[in-house]
Amino acid sequence: MKRIVIIGIVVIAAIAIWLFRESFLPRMSESEIETTACARRAPMKIRVVAFGQINAKNSEKIFLAVEGQLTIAQLVAEGKSVKKGDVMISFDNGKLKEALVTAEGACKAAETDVEIATKALEIAQQENAETLSQAQLKYSATQMDLEKYEKGELPQQEQKLRLEIEKAESELKQTEEVYSFVASPEVISRQFFSAMETEAKRFAWRKAQITLELSRTELELFKKYTSKVALNAKCAELATARADVAMKAGVNANKAHQKSAELYQKQTILRSAIARKEELQKSIEGTVLRAPADGLVLYGNPDQPWERTPIQVGATVYMNQVLMTLPKLDQLVVKANVPEVDVHSIKIGMVAHVTSDAYRDFHAIGSVDAIGSLPKREDWYSTGTSSSYEVVIDLPPGALEIKPGVSARVEFHIAELQDVLQIPVSAVFTHEGRNIVYVKQRQIEAREVKLKAVTDTVVEVVEGLKEGERVLLYEPEGISIESPQKQVKASADNVHTAAARN
Repeated sequence: MKRIVIIGIVVIAAIAIWLFRESFLPRMSESEIETTACARRAPMKIRVVAFGQINAKNSEKIFLAVEGQLTIAQLVAEGKSVKKGDVMISFDNGKLKEALVTAEGACKAAETDVEIATKALEIAQQENAETLSQAQLKYSATQMDLEKYEKGELPQQEQKLRLEIEKAESELKQTEEVYSFVASPEVISRQFFSAMETEAKRFAWRKAQITLELSRTELELFKKYTSKVALNAKCAELATARADVAMKAGVNANKAHQKSAELYQKQTILRSAIARKEELQKSIEGTVLRAPADGLVLYGNPDQPWERTPIQVGATVYMNQVLMTLPKLDQLVVKANVPEVDVHSIKIGMVAHVTSDAYRDFHAIGSVDAIGSLPKREDWYSTGTSSSYEVVIDLPPGALEIKPGVSARVEFHIAELQDVLQIPVSAVFTHEGRNIVYVKQRQIEAREVKLKAVTDTVVEVVEGLKEGERVLLYEPEGISIESPQKQVKASADNVHTAAARN
């Protein structure tokens, strides 16, 4: 019986409440419900959502290694699977082949010049050897002539002069003895010789005297002048021969150096011509690019999305430009762009949920592998927009066959709050740096609120709103928003008024 009474009381109370609401509270139409939201307490998941692309973690880059610019002649279709060694791209190499013909001609001409210069050096070395040999022979002969004169001719000439002196002394003695005998008083008294004979003997004696004096003078002149003059002349001839050897050696060295320099110059030109020919041959080989491994063909470089050069037949590309990428599909990653306001919440190793519009059934749970330390490059040149950072998420291998380059949505679960007052993000508006909501009562009231946690759909309200109050999802017109100073003054006036009433 008691239980029935309690049930009856509950039913009566419910009916009374319903009648009160119908009689005294304004009823909300369906349109009002659609344009408002109720502040309610519920669990709140803090998450960061970012968008990016699914790419291979490792890939082979195919780039042009030929100097200059080339035009694409043939091209494998993007998305096609290729095997190692397959031709992926070829270029127009007509100009390179023309340059190769010219380079080959230059090599032959340079080879001929080197042969001529080599022969000229050999001839110069032979001539130098002969010239120097002749000069050395002449020097040796002059040296021997000097030695012959010093040790042979000079002593002989002096000895001859001394013999002449001895001979003159002997003749002088003989003629002197004869004349002394003939001119003696005894012989003169007996008149053995005539006066003429006596004079002849005296003349012979005098002549012998003069001859001895001349011989002695000649020896003295020979020793003092003649021998020295002859010796100096021989020494001068030797010095001249020695100088001639040195001069010939110097001239020969200069001539050989000149010919060697000419040969080196020709050899340098030949080496340059050969290097140019080999470079052109290598460049011609480089105009056909083959797949370094099995893979799927992607045009351009996914790591450099700002590169806008089209990869197509007829396009001009430049050296070191990445033309194709062969991703290795055994390990995929997502490179997502996280706004700078959220990147501080992302940590290495954090779990990330990845989905893709291109693959409805795809859902993978990856982990954060890397976080960019600098803003995205394309953001450097942006003005008036916030920057984003690249976050790399490793995907589990074999999750699903996905082509690299498809778009992906990444959701990072940061935290989960329990029992927090929350409203939709679309219900919050900004006015002069303040967060404003429009509360739906008998009249619409603009009210400042303080927020804490924010997601892409709801925000946590920590001040300015009560549970159960409804807020507009749009910003109405004609609603005045008081400044913070006026709000403070109004609050103070209300306190004074309440105190006066008490």
